[in-house]
Amino acid sequence: MSKIEVPIRAVIENPPSGVAWAYQRSRGDLSDLAAPTRIEAGRLVFEFTLQAQLSPTGEVRWLGPGVQGPSDKRFFYLNSGTYAGEPDSAFGRRAKISLMPLTWSQIQNLRPGQALEVRFAGTGTDGGPACASIKVFPPGWRAV
Repeated sequence: MSKIEVPIRAVIENPPSGVAWAYQRSRGDLSDLAAPTRIEAGRLVFEFTLQAQLSPTGEVRWLGPGVQGPSDKRFFYLNSGTYAGEPDSAFGRRAKISLMPLTWSQIQNLRPGQALEVRFAGTGTDGGPACASIKVFPPGWRAV
């Protein structure tokens, strides 16, 4: 089966002020970063596409340069502080957003102009940028 482009929207709610964020577009390359698509009051929005294809077992196979991790644990990174290209930041973190909850049905049911969206809290328990594996807000991934 051929690859399809899947529009993704990641929304960071209430990130700590004064800390840069960026989408890591390449595996292991912290120089290939994308700034937020939109910066709103109390919110950063990233919009990009990832590639997907249906595997022979009926699972979503995520592909492309922004996709990280082994095939059964795919995710993407939203970096903050030094990892987002801000050399003087007190932080150097990456938020890991899992793609594994997404289904082929969700991808197929996207209408033109829609994206699969995920939202999460941008501030961690220590007051710095959220990092590591992120707990997304309910209802989880959804088409918008």
